[in-house]
Amino acid sequence: MRGIPRQQAALPSAAALIAVCGLTLTACLSQPAPTPNVIYITATPAMTLSPTPPQVAAPDTERSPCEHLLWPLRDGASWTYEMVAPEGITELTLTSAVGEFGVTLAVDGQERSLICGEDALSGLPPLPVGHPGLGREIVGQNPAGSYLPTPALLLPFGQPATWDQESDAAGTINLPFPGGESAPIVGGKIVLIQQTQELATVSVPAGEFLSLPVRQDVLFDLQVQLPGGTAESVLISVAARHYYAEGVGLVRANYDGGTVSTQGGAWPLEAGLELRLVRIDIP
Repeated sequence: MRGIPRQQAALPSAAALIAVCGLTLTACLSQPAPTPNVIYITATPAMTLSPTPPQVAAPDTERSPCEHLLWPLRDGASWTYEMVAPEGITELTLTSAVGEFGVTLAVDGQERSLICGEDALSGLPPLPVGHPGLGREIVGQNPAGSYLPTPALLLPFGQPATWDQESDAAGTINLPFPGGESAPIVGGKIVLIQQTQELATVSVPAGEFLSLPVRQDVLFDLQVQLPGGTAESVLISVAARHYYAEGVGLVRANYDGGTVSTQGGAWPLEAGLELRLVRIDIP
């Protein structure tokens, strides 16, 4: 990844930056193609979002154990997205394979497993975590909490709801400081704090969807290995907004940028990148 110019002044240490944000890892966890697809609000007490056929399985189709209200992870389903960035547009396709205890999601050879239980999903999908500039090789192990919570917390759609997830960090991360473009993660935590917002209609290449926006604040407190074997403590704070449509899944993600901080300095992660749904295939 091409490095981003380094700012002149170094930011405070990782602990100081978390204090400024008013968050610690512990505190975070304690806080409470072609056919357009149009989503309508169903006039029920739960205010559910109902997609129109043919993209949703027939009512008598057996329900997948990983079929979340906002993300129908069926065996053999696929979602094709375009990533819009200043350097151009790239396409990626996410596929799902449902097993006995969870679902395996894959994008371009990168596979991640989500745990399915009690109508909630836990883990990290192989999509950008927090910001595309960090790469798609970040792994979250031993998740505690939910990536998407139970419908009981979400309904009726549009009401305020907050949940979080903490996981052990592993894999590889792209970093914008010199010598750190791609670094193995040797330890640390990833914390997601998510909050619903008011319903919004969004337009993407796949069509127009009435969606539930979810603000996602992501904190990385990492140990990475730099070239030469030296270790570096890295603190990253980023934000994004994910838009989900019932019976469809993630239809758009807007990345609001953030900051990468080390003892030696700080570097920005630019805002304005976007992930947009192009087409879906849900059996």
